[in-house]
Amino acid sequence: MRVVISSTPGDLEAHRAAAGEVARELGFEPIMPQPPAADDGGGVAQRIRQVADADLLLAIVGGRRGEVPGLDLGGDGRCSWTAW
Repeated sequence: MRVVISSTPGDLEAHRAAAGEVARELGFEPIMPQPPAADDGGGVAQRIRQVADADLLLAIVGGRRGEVPGLDLGGDGRCSWTAW
């Protein structure tokens, strides 16, 4: 089973890494997406596909909003990667 593990980068990286380790120990395939660069063909649509193709989504939410993808990455300029 595939599990997308998402969090804001920077403040929750240790928690996300721990969740990835536990997921592997439980037999899951962890998918831990990073915000893509504008030139790699990724973007919001790629993130949505990753979640749609997974069996489970684990969102680790803290007090930080996170980076907001621009229109060039398929974002709307308001919602963060984690919100998408």
